[in-house]
Amino acid sequence: MNRDKKQMLVLALLAVMILGVGAFQMMGGTAPPPPAAASSDEKAKREEQEKLAKEADAIKNPDFADPLDRRDPFQKASFAVKPVDPSTVPVVKNEPKVKKHFPPSRPLPDFEFGSGKGAKEGQIVPLAPPEPKFNYSLIGIISGANPGAVFADSTGNQKLVELGHGIDGDATLLSVSRDQVRVKFHAKTLVLTVGGNPSAK
Repeated sequence: MNRDKKQMLVLALLAVMILGVGAFQMMGGTAPPPPAAASSDEKAKREEQEKLAKEADAIKNPDFADPLDRRDPFQKASFAVKPVDPSTVPVVKNEPKVKKHFPPSRPLPDFEFGSGKGAKEGQIVPLAPPEPKFNYSLIGIISGANPGAVFADSTGNQKLVELGHGIDGDATLLSVSRDQVRVKFHAKTLVLTVGGNPSAK
């Protein structure tokens, strides 16, 4: 019984304290302490920061000495339009354009002065096309039932050609003997030996 009374007394005291603190807070409590006086160094720093912020707010136009105000990106821009004096505007005359008709261009043949057969001095004659060159060399001969020859081009690529077949579109292997081959190249017949230069017939 004694114990119950003590517990009730403690609970009552706690309730009174809670109610007192709540009432004290509702009435405003004590006034906050006055702010401490700022030192002179802090004032100087604050003034310098405000000055820098003002300078950042004023955007300078390099063409004018007066700073421009910062523009709000959400508002429509208003531009000052200067009145134009009509006497200073140049007058442009619209002249009708005349279309020039040129004949269609055609490629000109290559000409040379006085160098063709039977050409006179200063006469214009067409240039003769360059003589085709056989770009293969003979590097091997195959004799037997199916004779052929091995040719190499200027880049070193090798090609095996059977008798009667073409080396390329312009040359055909005509005959194969033990030490030489004959090749028809355009209108000429070339005689080739292994490692030698072609001789035309």
